[in-house]
Amino acid sequence: REYSKIATALSEHDDVTVAVFASWIRTTCLLFVADSNEKSGDLVGALSALKECCAVCKENIKISRRVHEQEKKMDSSQFHIVIASRWTGRLSSCLMSMAMYYARLGDRRRAEGYSVASIEILGLNVDEQDASNWLSCREKGALREFWLVKDLSSPSELNYDCSNLLLNQPGEKSFRNNEDIYSSVASIHWKIEFIRSLIHRGDKLKRNAKGGIDNGFSECFLCASQLLEPLLSAQCGSWINDEIGFSTSALKESRFDCRLGALDSVVKLRLARCIELKGESELIVSGDAEQLYEEVRKSPYTNGVDRARSCYRLGRMFLDRARRAGELSRLWKGHAAYAHLDDDEPFTFNEKHGDASTNYVSRAVSFLREAKSYTGEATDKLSRHILRSLALALGPVTAPCTSSLAQCTSEAALLVHLSVGGSSRQMVTRVYADGAEFLCLGDERVKAAFEAFNTNMFDSKELLHSFIKTYATLPQDWNVAALALVPSGELLISSIQSNAEGGVDGRVRCIFPTIDSEADAYFRDILEQMDNILEVNRLQLSGMDSSAAEGFSKEATRNWWNDRKIIDQDLKCLVETVEKRCFYSCCITDIFSGKKSEQKVLQDIFDYNLLNTVEYPENCISVRNKATCQDACEIEDNDIVHKHDLQKLTVVNLKDRLETEFGVEKSVTRRMKKMDLIDLLLSEQQRRLHRIRSTTSANFSSSSTSSITALNTVSTPTSCTSDEPPPIKRESSTPCLLLVLDERLHRFPWENLPMFLKKQICRVPSLPFVIAPSVELGHQQRVVDPKNVSYLIDPESNLSSTRHKLEDAISQICRNQQPPLNWSGVVGQIPPLSFFQESLEKESGAFLYCGHGGGESCFSRSRVEEMMCNKKELTSRGAGSQNNTFRRCRSSVILMGCSSGRLTSGGTQGAEEQTASAYCFYEPEGIATWYLMAGAPCVIGNLWDVTDRDIDRYCIELLERFFVSNTNGCFDPDFQNNRNSNDTGLSLAQCVADARDACKMRYIVGCAPVCFGVPVSILRDSK
Repeated sequence: REYSKIATALSEHDDVTVAVFASWIRTTCLLFVADSNEKSGDLVGALSALKECCAVCKENIKISRRVHEQEKKMDSSQFHIVIASRWTGRLSSCLMSMAMYYARLGDRRRAEGYSVASIEILGLNVDEQDASNWLSCREKGALREFWLVKDLSSPSELNYDCSNLLLNQPGEKSFRNNEDIYSSVASIHWKIEFIRSLIHRGDKLKRNAKGGIDNGFSECFLCASQLLEPLLSAQCGSWINDEIGFSTSALKESRFDCRLGALDSVVKLRLARCIELKGESELIVSGDAEQLYEEVRKSPYTNGVDRARSCYRLGRMFLDRARRAGELSRLWKGHAAYAHLDDDEPFTFNEKHGDASTNYVSRAVSFLREAKSYTGEATDKLSRHILRSLALALGPVTAPCTSSLAQCTSEAALLVHLSVGGSSRQMVTRVYADGAEFLCLGDERVKAAFEAFNTNMFDSKELLHSFIKTYATLPQDWNVAALALVPSGELLISSIQSNAEGGVDGRVRCIFPTIDSEADAYFRDILEQMDNILEVNRLQLSGMDSSAAEGFSKEATRNWWNDRKIIDQDLKCLVETVEKRCFYSCCITDIFSGKKSEQKVLQDIFDYNLLNTVEYPENCISVRNKATCQDACEIEDNDIVHKHDLQKLTVVNLKDRLETEFGVEKSVTRRMKKMDLIDLLLSEQQRRLHRIRSTTSANFSSSSTSSITALNTVSTPTSCTSDEPPPIKRESSTPCLLLVLDERLHRFPWENLPMFLKKQICRVPSLPFVIAPSVELGHQQRVVDPKNVSYLIDPESNLSSTRHKLEDAISQICRNQQPPLNWSGVVGQIPPLSFFQESLEKESGAFLYCGHGGGESCFSRSRVEEMMCNKKELTSRGAGSQNNTFRRCRSSVILMGCSSGRLTSGGTQGAEEQTASAYCFYEPEGIATWYLMAGAPCVIGNLWDVTDRDIDRYCIELLERFFVSNTNGCFDPDFQNNRNSNDTGLSLAQCVADARDACKMRYIVGCAPVCFGVPVSILRDSK
């Protein structure tokens, strides 16, 4: 920074040549600053330095070209045109570095935009570029890095290979044989570029390799290593020093690490990974992977992302050892379950055999924490894997914390949430940071909510306190559950809830794959089955419209509907199978209910004296009731019969047991099969346990008034100062489960698991999106004013059936209200942009779209993005405005089109479906998430393609349930006077769940609509 200041002063020198060289030194210093920030995980700081560097480069390009024009007139030297070329190369390099940093921050569009600008600065055109063209080394490097960025979003495209370009250059054969190394400095430049292109090709091959099978990637990495080795020698370093006139005693007798150390680390990382995979396939690389990772980790020349990757791989190695030694089983005992197959007995999760003295988990935690420190706020694939692996290694135990309000919050629970939705969080945070001087009160609240949730909250007492203070305002009956797959195959489920004491409760559970399955194969297989069903559905609906259906014969129509029913039945079976296999354990299902099981709660109350080393007197009412409750719990445990025990009984024994123990007559069970009898017996058993629990709870709650008071509040053990047992959280009548799903799990219809049917469930990209809609209004509940509804039906005018049905339904809804409603709408044509802006910016409004997709053909995603922050409008409003200038979409949005709620990772467009095996560098996004980022409190969309008539039935049922059943025909005439009314009826999310039965295809169509955002209720007449 000091050198940069000196160079900045010299850049104002009267001599143009001195000024240009001073500016060059200044940009070199800025590049050092950017590199230093990247190594410490500060990508935002690195981007700031690179932007400043780009500005200096652009200015000096103009100066150099202007001086060159003067030299041409004077018939002088061509010095400054050469300098302009050097400035152009540096500008291209800075732009490409910015592209890579934005990619790590999850901003795909900016990453690809800067990469395109990088090659355009050099005068390159990717579309017209032929592999046989003769390009300079710099141009080839720019093209290689451009395709590296492009591959992050479209890795399946193998339409370009930089190594093929280099094969056409003279001297390539000598490169292969390590001959003629020191012919010129330019030849070494070519060789370094060839090494980098080999690494790029190997990465692409490895990314497309299935099951770790070597498809040629190991040969690329090994060849790159062999070519790099001579360049790292002291002989090569000394020769280059002599060639460029640079001499220093520190470099004379040492390896050439200081200049090619970063490239050496890149190669070693690839070789180490190949060695790791050697157990799965025959690879040609040999050596010690752990030693190579340590060399990369300790090298001072390794960049931040490679250092993080080496620490992550070391952490994964120790996690695998902990798994084999049984450490993970002991760590998660009581908080995890094993998934199982339908025909297998559920595996009992207990301590596996192994050496109890091993400390592999602690070693893994150490390496993963170090890896996390190098990634900072990055949201790329590596960062997500680090956070989830660290959560797995930390386990469910609550870590010691400086804040008493966070004592019951597991660090692992927050890490799981942090690993999902980072790109959406970063997008909103950057928008507020860019317009900080224009923030109003509501914007300040939202900005604070997003900033409070960051990856460094556990590193600072102030950050953690800020998080707790912000998120303790969540409604206590809202349970925010994040589901994320760990790279090693486990499924982590994290629950975040606020409590009555102003704190935050965080719990985490783990579902381990089946014992005999491969590490990451179990859940991947489930998702691949989902992908197969969706692909069959897409192919069946492809090209299908009303005109095509009219040409079907009766036989063809019958066959088409039979295929449709098969798809519907396949999805039903898959959904039911997932619950049976993965969510059979009480410790897993309890985390979704938002409260502990009753037996566990009672046990916590009576064991509280042990936690605080306080002994209750013998006449204490709670102690007297302890025996009663424990006896009831023992009765429950003795009465519980598991499914695998019942499968051993004969049909006759099952019928006898149902008759003698539960009073089920044999006339009822006469024609029932064995599995049906088992299911009936289990259901009767559950009814009995429910009665026991109810009786026990009633006896306990009536024992004393003080006990009732304790049971109806929540507190943290560490914050209690009295001798009272810890109170229990009061159950709400309108609980809501908000799902935060990772980049692979978002395609599955979790809302339709049997245990979730008819429940109020929403999806959010990340935890801050849960609280943002309420903090904008000062923690008021979001509502929809029935008078502020707009609609757009069939804008492309090719869905006549949808147009007629929806028009009639909307007219009837509006006509039957007192007073009649007057919704604004457009039918059969594309409205002007002003219609969308007015409809979406209505406070407490709703916008209904019925057509193709999510309406992007009428109101594109870029238009939605402008609603996040319109810089022109910010300037016109000026600072200090009290109106919301950010996230100006205030209406709830209902998108009833095919795949309107589908999210994709990267550049997947059109009908192509993203599969479970797809490479997900970026987090998924779609038009639904962009509406949420723009401020919409609630968005409804379809996860996949649906048939128009079935989804029309669903849409009409949804509208009638929300606008008719909720209001009973009476709307509040004065919206402002009843803004804070609590009489809101069913939420839009609840109506989404209740309306599924209206579909003819209950699963393949009924499961498609999901609710993004938070519960939004109707504004009703308080009378």
